[in-house]
Amino acid sequence: MSDESPPKEKPATSEGDGVIRRNDAATITPGVNLPRSITHIFQDLERKPFGYSVSIKNLENGTPPAPWYLDIDPDAVLPKSKGYSTWFDWPTKRLRIYKDEELFQEIDMHAFENGARLNEFLLGYRQKNAWCDVVTWKSIMEEIENALINLGISCDPLSMPSAPSVPAGFLFTPSDVPLPWMVRDARSIGELELPGADDPNELLKERFLCRGGGLLLVGPTGVGKSSLSMQMAVCFSLGNHFFGIMPAAPLRSLIVQAENDDGDMAEMFQGVCRGMALSDEDKMEAGWSIKTIAVDSKRGDPFFDNALEPLLACHQPDILWIDPALAYIDGDSNTQKDAGKWLRAGLNPLLHKHNCAAVVVHHTAKPPRGPGNVPLTGSDRAYMGSGSAEFANWARAVISIQSTGAPGVFELSAGKRSSRIGWKSADGATRVDTKLIAHSKEPGVICWNEYDGKDLSAESAIKGMKTMDDVMAHVPTNETIEKKALMSKCCAAKISRRGAEDLIAEAIDAKRLFEWQVKRPGARPQIHVARNPQPVELEVAK
Repeated sequence: MSDESPPKEKPATSEGDGVIRRNDAATITPGVNLPRSITHIFQDLERKPFGYSVSIKNLENGTPPAPWYLDIDPDAVLPKSKGYSTWFDWPTKRLRIYKDEELFQEIDMHAFENGARLNEFLLGYRQKNAWCDVVTWKSIMEEIENALINLGISCDPLSMPSAPSVPAGFLFTPSDVPLPWMVRDARSIGELELPGADDPNELLKERFLCRGGGLLLVGPTGVGKSSLSMQMAVCFSLGNHFFGIMPAAPLRSLIVQAENDDGDMAEMFQGVCRGMALSDEDKMEAGWSIKTIAVDSKRGDPFFDNALEPLLACHQPDILWIDPALAYIDGDSNTQKDAGKWLRAGLNPLLHKHNCAAVVVHHTAKPPRGPGNVPLTGSDRAYMGSGSAEFANWARAVISIQSTGAPGVFELSAGKRSSRIGWKSADGATRVDTKLIAHSKEPGVICWNEYDGKDLSAESAIKGMKTMDDVMAHVPTNETIEKKALMSKCCAAKISRRGAEDLIAEAIDAKRLFEWQVKRPGARPQIHVARNPQPVELEVAK
């Protein structure tokens, strides 16, 4: 048994946790920490990148419960052709092809729901991929055959008469036998691990958006959602934050849109670069990292099959931008059936296949209001988009933009997963889910800036001509009130959320309101406000 472990392998798990991980020798005991069959271990271990050889040996040459161990020989490398090697990854059901130990191509087996679909794909694969020689092809077919056997599917290799020794497909009975890839997708919850700081699936920090997920960007017509999207893409391409939303690394974008011509897109990009005062180097980097195309004549399946699929395969972006959703839905966006089909059966498979995320730009039907004509607050904003609630339900994160009533000043809101982006109020401590942003006032510049509060006329419009007295009217005389509850009461009284935040902060500065920290068992203190200072004996120890 070799004492040398393969590179990048994790240590064996503790005995009895039901999980076997790759290492040079992991002792396992049937009935204690051995899965149902040794074959199941092989599914994850024997088909590894770069050809590591794996065998299962018996220490005592006995029968169960004699101990067994996994022996991985890092020196036993399988034959390669032109630097290519293959590996079937069972957790994701993807066949991965490596070129000189770098990921070259992935084939998601979920795309082949039956034998006929799989054979249709295999028969044209080598013709479409000139790099794939006989040795590589045999390795690919061997991986797929082993995967089929592990699914319990009976099949025999088929070959072309012109090359009887080279497999071309599989003989299934019946020819369209279902391939139950999903059956083997479920895993023990104990197997799952918390993502680390270098999680390759994280696109926006704190897992605000990850590969395979979607972000919904919602706002009324004409507010500047397209320019907002452009600025987000530029910031992310350089690894810079967008109003506090931080990318995990510089990100590539593909913008597919139906409402702007080339001149409009160039104007937005140049305006953002000017407004952000980008250097020539950064401007060039962003320009190459962001791809854009106008698609205005395809909807439904033709949009996915004939537009998105080849575009994603060619450009391999980290984030796909679709602007707007209603341009590409072939059906009634007000029904969960049609919206869900478009999002979950059309878009999701492409995001998983091409390992990217999507930002879907969506319109509001009309200025959004809650019951009693009160402005929407908090998570209610996640449902601002027109049509079915399925849009917000599908999205992992939702960002909305709406007018404050002040010219050129808008409220940016994170209606879903807002706690992950860490926005704070003027006091620097209270978490908020909104932020004020404004159009650039520089002539000819299409760019968004954080609102600085210096425009007095805008401030009056934002606060709705309200004063501290309007806020104090909702504060009990002799009791405290949770700060969030006071915010809700102010919003119900038609004070904008930003206006309420500012007026509460002003009242605290003027010593008309005082913050209290109220103890909670097993949790952080709750922030309340009151008309009187918190007594010393009730203060929370810091």
